[in-house]
Amino acid sequence: MKLVRYSLAALGVIFLAVLVLPATPWPWRWAGAFAEPGRPAAGAPDVIVLMGGGGIPSRSGLMRAWKTAEAARVFPEARVIVAMPFDDGETWPGAMEHELAMRGVEQDRLSREPLGRNTREQAVETFRMVAPPDGSSPQPNIALVTCPDHMRRTWRAFAHAGFTNLIAYPAWAEPVRADLNYDEAELGAKRSLGGAIGGNDMIKYRYWDNLELLVKLARESVALVYYRAMGWVAAF
Repeated sequence: MKLVRYSLAALGVIFLAVLVLPATPWPWRWAGAFAEPGRPAAGAPDVIVLMGGGGIPSRSGLMRAWKTAEAARVFPEARVIVAMPFDDGETWPGAMEHELAMRGVEQDRLSREPLGRNTREQAVETFRMVAPPDGSSPQPNIALVTCPDHMRRTWRAFAHAGFTNLIAYPAWAEPVRADLNYDEAELGAKRSLGGAIGGNDMIKYRYWDNLELLVKLARESVALVYYRAMGWVAAF
């Protein structure tokens, strides 16, 4: 019975934490720590690696493609590798390459790593593509483009695969800067709440965004433990 009580108490604490934490800055601080997992390599990237995510179209795929195109404009000498398998029936150039080309990335800079089915395999296969075969020349600088919550696992998987010169390029969403506050009465509501909800961004947006972010970070934390257990990342 003690085990049951302790288990219920632990679940209660976790449930309360899930309810309370989204109302605090901690989810974003946690995300910031995941998005910048290590000291970046000096100098510009030689290769920009886009981690495929949910593909195109998807929220993660579009965000990563947008950020990759931005990096490609900032570093025009870097080649771009899309790390994701082709969909059934998809041929080169695929949907992701078309998305990047639409955003100004020249096709002759693009290549695909099509074998990786997860972050570990993408790291290993990308290393085979770009690392000096005999180890006689310096490794290239690799910019990793992925979602902020996924960056820590990506960085550690690439480091464990053999890369030494990594640069994090997290695909943060651009914030809406317009004033979205309103008073319910202005919109013909049956009753006015004096802007208690319409004028409170935490209630309308930030709490729910933080809750979603918290779930993603919890998932990534579990994934990191799994990768460590499999020997795919070093200690963290």
